[in-house]
Amino acid sequence: MLKFAAALMTGLFADAAVAQGARATETITGQLIDRGGYVVGRPSSEYTGVHARACALEGFEVGLLTSDGRVYQVKGELTTDNNAKLLQYMLVQKVTITGEVSEKDGQLIIAASDIKEQKR
Repeated sequence: MLKFAAALMTGLFADAAVAQGARATETITGQLIDRGGYVVGRPSSEYTGVHARACALEGFEVGLLTSDGRVYQVKGELTTDNNAKLLQYMLVQKVTITGEVSEKDGQLIIAASDIKEQKR
């Protein structure tokens, strides 16, 4: 009985940690976007490509849009110096980012220091 109760409590605490934004390392593939433009529903040409690169250069939030429509806010080392490490990838169709994934206030976040172009 004690083992069952301990197992149940462990499961409850694990679920609570996930709900509160616990971090897990994941590898996510998608396209870098102007996160702010995407969130307010502008046409795709306004939140990808050249526009997204210009916004990233100004230090605006960069997002990673996956093929299933999820958007991760990119944080961490990749975004330092006004997104300097992301700029060369802003015009690439697909990238892969590995980092700690969490959720805060319903927003997915990936904090990473590694990005690679995904070959077609």
